[in-house]
Amino acid sequence: HDRNETSMSNNNFQALFSTFKAALGTDSQQGGRLGGGESKTSDVGERNLTVKERIHQQWRITQIQQARPSSSSPKRETVKKVKVAICAVIVDSLKYEEIWRKWQSSSKSSECKFIVHAKYPERIRSPWLRRHTLPFSHRPNWNDVRVIKAMIDTLKEAVKDDDVTHTVFVTESCLPISPYENLVEYLDERPHRSFIAYHDSSSGSRFDELEIWSKLTKVFPLATLHKALPGWITMCRNHVEAVLKLEYAVDSFENIWAPEEVYFPTMLCLAGKMEKVSNKTLTFARWPSSGTDKAHPYEYSVRRSTFYEWLRDDIFFARKFVDDVSVRRW
Repeated sequence: HDRNETSMSNNNFQALFSTFKAALGTDSQQGGRLGGGESKTSDVGERNLTVKERIHQQWRITQIQQARPSSSSPKRETVKKVKVAICAVIVDSLKYEEIWRKWQSSSKSSECKFIVHAKYPERIRSPWLRRHTLPFSHRPNWNDVRVIKAMIDTLKEAVKDDDVTHTVFVTESCLPISPYENLVEYLDERPHRSFIAYHDSSSGSRFDELEIWSKLTKVFPLATLHKALPGWITMCRNHVEAVLKLEYAVDSFENIWAPEEVYFPTMLCLAGKMEKVSNKTLTFARWPSSGTDKAHPYEYSVRRSTFYEWLRDDIFFARKFVDDVSVRRW
């Protein structure tokens, strides 16, 4: 009995010690500091942990890192030339394809990448769209955790390009309302920053409490839970890479309402990245606050006065529209 208690104490100590090593970025063999706050020889994440244990361990690591005194000479982050990857999740067509093609090719100073996940890639007729579409599909439905998996795969494709600095999620109903050059300039003036209109678990609705927070707290610490509205967000590369390291948590969002709206800001909080997240959206969408259908956003007519109003608020994309918009009218 004493031997078992000693063994359990040793295991608990080793787990705690591993957490500190990971948080402080120390290498147990070399005794040196490692970049990125990770240990090459640490067994954190390599032991046979449950998803919940991995999530709570990651949160402890984040809390330790955030509690450390800031360095008097913080590491300078390299600022690269902005290159945006548009990450589109569609069914089998892109409603405003001609406009997107014109928008993508409009910049002379910065290339724009276009990546598409289609529910039915085999139905796509446009050669241009096929060239940009991933060759596989998660077949996501509306309000489905597979939407997250589709979005993650567009991110994976985006970061294969070392020059990509930002990603923007869109759907087939999104429309760019400002030239690409304007977006590049805006992001260039705010490097290493993501743009997500979010709220945390302390300020959500009763619906959020019942359909999201109460379910997810079975796995996640309450303090990590955040929701983005709209869920079509803009992330810098550093944040994309942080999110991709936490992919093991995706299936925890099964049966969560609008799971993609919760997943990405929650992962950024879990990774300790919220300090560099601006609480604003670059993509306009608005939902009814009352009535029988609060699940779908308002639809708008394309009007110059409406666009001007959004542009004053630094909005670059918007959804949804009832109009069929020609390139010439756009």
